[in-house]
Amino acid sequence: MPALANEKIRLIVTAKCNLDCFYCHNEGQAKEETFISPVQVEVIGGALDAASLRASEVTISGGEPLLHPELAEIIGLADAFADHVTMVSNGILARPAQLGILARRGLRKLRLGVDSLDDTKPRPSPGRLAAPFRIQELVASARALGILVDLNTVVTRYNRNQLGDLARFAVTNGLSIKFFEHVEVDEYGTVDNVGEMLPRPQVPVEHFERQLNQALGTTVELVPTPEFGESNVACRIDGIEIRYCRYLCAFDLCWLTGTRIDPRGFVYNCMVNRGLDRLSDPAPSTVLNILSRASARPCKARIRSGS
Repeated sequence: MPALANEKIRLIVTAKCNLDCFYCHNEGQAKEETFISPVQVEVIGGALDAASLRASEVTISGGEPLLHPELAEIIGLADAFADHVTMVSNGILARPAQLGILARRGLRKLRLGVDSLDDTKPRPSPGRLAAPFRIQELVASARALGILVDLNTVVTRYNRNQLGDLARFAVTNGLSIKFFEHVEVDEYGTVDNVGEMLPRPQVPVEHFERQLNQALGTTVELVPTPEFGESNVACRIDGIEIRYCRYLCAFDLCWLTGTRIDPRGFVYNCMVNRGLDRLSDPAPSTVLNILSRASARPCKARIRSGS
């Protein structure tokens, strides 16, 4: 039994966020002010080390990771048991000095969540930012520090007519970009209760393709990706990947994104399975057993959606 789903880990370091986007599924955890502790991460690393295991990648996620007061320490600990450390962030709180610290502790990639090029409303959170979000400056700062940058965009009614602009911006700036179909959160997972999340695309994929064609001035052909198949279709323009990502649970592929571990110690390979497995005993053998059990659980979403 593998200890990790697809040899990857997603450390959900906090449930707190500086935005409140209507579509946010928060990696399956309820929106609350919780923070993973460095001790928890150290325990996970110790269990993997005891079994002579490493993660191919650790993704630092949230909530908004930059709100975590001990983020640099957590990234350093993750770097000790992973080949690659990535952080998913909306980037609004990022500053060059802080990014420099994170890079020195082992951060190798930043996946920026940006749904619009409107610099005072880059995501569909209520209100507008007090100061403009300078994405090009942030990208330049990260690259100067040796941090790779990709873009994540959730496709909703908010940005249905900006998708082509976002793709063109990505290609012009040499940034691979992933567009995610909208997923509706009916219920977050809790103890003994799996969550309820179902795909509710707000924009037809045909509309998305038309926007790409018009913005890029070429006929775009989206083809299945090798690892994700029909759940992820993509094309390459000038060497830059543009990918459209569907809800992985509908394809029984949610495990490919890795084993999730959140601030409350819940371990789950699929967001709807949150609440079924939890770390409590720091003994390496116990931690490894829980990681293995959670990583191997079947996805419940397809059963609940009737697919």
